Amino acid sequence: MQHQFSFDAVPTLWCAIPAYEELQSTWEAKLKSPKFSLYRDAIQKGLTEIRKYYSKFDEKPIYILTLVLHPYYKLNYIKMAWGGPEEKRRELEAGNMLAKDWHDKVLKVLEETMQAYWEEPEQQQPTAFNAPVSAPDDNETLESEFDCHRCHLLQQSLSPPSGGCAAKLCHYLSNHPSDVMKDTDIVRW
Repeated sequence: MQHQFSFDAVPTLWCAIPAYEELQSTWEAKLKSPKFSLYRDAIQKGLTEIRKYYSKFDEKPIYILTLVLHPYYKLNYIKMAWGGPEEKRRELEAGNMLAKDWHDKVLKVLEETMQAYWEEPEQQQPTAFNAPVSAPDDNETLESEFDCHRCHLLQQSLSPPSGGCAAKLCHYLSNHPSDVMKDTDIVRW
């Protein structure tokens, strides 16, 4: 995890959320594994710390924005990793009254940011993106599942937009350039 943030010349803020999620999911798997039962208490304490710092991302939308604006991840990662309206509905039915549609929440953060930085009034609002979401295998991490999902999205890119900044954002978020990888220098790209 430390290695991911140790670059001097390449921006790395976008990788904070995926790195925390990968670390958390790995430790959660170890917590369930009998192989690591001796370390269960230490792993649980580590997970408590990870969750404490992970929750701070909610206070800083820049982390979400850099992830969504990274040409590899975009909104598709949010919907796959955190869920959308369907996941919210299932959580509400299961009794979680604090359930959120994270896809919609992040889309609102994007819209608010656009309004703050563009003076042009916008008639058209970005639409929700419906990407298939499946549960990961026991042996598959979220990152590797998203890698496969992104390959599928590369084939579904839309035509160039016409219209204002909201249409351009919709096009950007639905376009999946094949020359972009997780470690692409997004500033140079």
